[in-house]
Amino acid sequence: MTDLLHALSCSFGSWTFWREGDPGYAGWVTVAVYAAAATLSGVVAMRGGKAGGSRAFWVLVAVLLAGLAINKQLDLQILFSRTMRCLAADEGWSDPDRRAIQQQVLLGVGTGLAALVGLAAVGLRRRVARVWLPLVGLALIALFIAVRAAAFNHLDGPMHRLLTTARVKDTLELAGPLVILIAAALRVARRR
Repeated sequence: MTDLLHALSCSFGSWTFWREGDPGYAGWVTVAVYAAAATLSGVVAMRGGKAGGSRAFWVLVAVLLAGLAINKQLDLQILFSRTMRCLAADEGWSDPDRRAIQQQVLLGVGTGLAALVGLAAVGLRRRVARVWLPLVGLALIALFIAVRAAAFNHLDGPMHRLLTTARVKDTLELAGPLVILIAAALRVARRR
């Protein structure tokens, strides 16, 4: 426990949320898209399940998107990464040890995201005709998160280099929340 507290102290000492985020134009546009999609998803949820699937589904989508909007500028994954680096230095992990842990974390993130999307699809199987579009948006967000996790773990290769170029990264990040924003807007418009 003491090692973890020291690692947190080490990482907080070098992490400042106002410098870690994406303060440029593209970053704030992405925050706005996440926030708009979260807001409209909340509106669909408040109007009830008939507005487009399950009320609980739309509440979860709204909460997820709001969290991602906040994290876009906080970049809490950088704080996590720095905490793990400090812990590795304190514990004296060798490079192969650190790489093995990075791969386990990446595998866990990928498996968790795939499981969440799969569980959502199975749980909503009777309503899939009403929520297929936001499910596609969630799958795109999961893909973006997996690509970002791979980038943090410095996985190389042609696909990694392609997916981490600024234009592709920004497009991939915006695709999911835009699809959800469109799906929610369509649901709201249908209910009028």
